[in-house]
Amino acid sequence: MIDMQSHFPRNLARFAEDTRGTTMIIFSIVLFPVVFLVGMAVDYGRASNARSQLQAAADAATLATLNTGGLSDDQRIALAQSVFAANIAPH
Repeated sequence: MIDMQSHFPRNLARFAEDTRGTTMIIFSIVLFPVVFLVGMAVDYGRASNARSQLQAAADAATLATLNTGGLSDDQRIALAQSVFAANIAPH
């Protein structure tokens, strides 16, 4: 029968010195954070684009209602809503 206690320190030292396969281990450890960061960047870009579109539509609705002195408040609200809806890009 092989004495495991006498082989263990030698096997552990040999395992610690072996550098084969370390690239794959490092790659697999780094892969998940990189994929996470790329996903976050894509989500941030989409959110920023949506915010810009909403801001542009709100600005257009505000500018459309500025020089409408003969309209009532309800008519101005309806005009602003229609201009806003016309400027929102369909998804």
